[in-house]
Amino acid sequence: MVNVADSIMNNVVGNLIQQWTLLENAYANKLYPIMSRQWKDVAKSVENGDKIISDTVSEYTREINEAMKVNYRRVSEIYFERTLEDLENAKSAEQKDTENIFWDTMNKWIATEAAREVVMVNSTTRKILNSIIKRGIEDGLGDPEIAKNIRTLSPISNKVRANRIARTETHTAYSKATNETIRSTTTRIRNKVWVSAGDERVRIDHAVASGQSVGMDEFFFVGNEHLEFPGDSRGSAGNIINCRCIVNYITVRQFRNFYLLPTLLRSL
Repeated sequence: MVNVADSIMNNVVGNLIQQWTLLENAYANKLYPIMSRQWKDVAKSVENGDKIISDTVSEYTREINEAMKVNYRRVSEIYFERTLEDLENAKSAEQKDTENIFWDTMNKWIATEAAREVVMVNSTTRKILNSIIKRGIEDGLGDPEIAKNIRTLSPISNKVRANRIARTETHTAYSKATNETIRSTTTRIRNKVWVSAGDERVRIDHAVASGQSVGMDEFFFVGNEHLEFPGDSRGSAGNIINCRCIVNYITVRQFRNFYLLPTLLRSL
């Protein structure tokens, strides 16, 4: 968001969350079947007496990685264009090679972020599945019964996880894309302000951070961590998962004038 006035902040945040929800659902619908097939293959291996599941889980690394990169690119494309529109309304100058500068940075980030995230996703998958297997062994269950438990729990676990991953990573991509769009232009930013979703679901640390103002090259201090923007992957899981906070970038020009209504109010 660029130069959003306090009087319309709630509407802008609400509209953004609606936009993210559509993007999140599309991503979760791609991720869920992949994770389900992953569990199905593990169940089959266990049924055949193989309880060493690491390799089976890893077989889906590339597919999950590609789904993540597709989502990152889609979100980046949308909010690159929309942030440029906001900057145009704010009468901020662009460099001629803005798009090249933006995608040079974002493509590197997308590759790195997707690789990092898929490692974390697979690690969690292994922990969950190993826990199911361990419990089954402790309960004296045979391989077919343990495999059945994996199949039974798969829809519940994977639906929740796919939605959580999609929500968190879509938000992170939005924040990163917005930040890098501004950096790829000649726009002079006076300060950036952390803004929470402002409802009862906001975690305490983020509610406390709301209104915190720092320079463009400075980091917010949120939950005892330094974050460049909401959803910054430098943060711990407890600080970024399901986050809905945003940054309001205040241009030098706008600081001397009245706030402008951003184009983000339009729907997808």
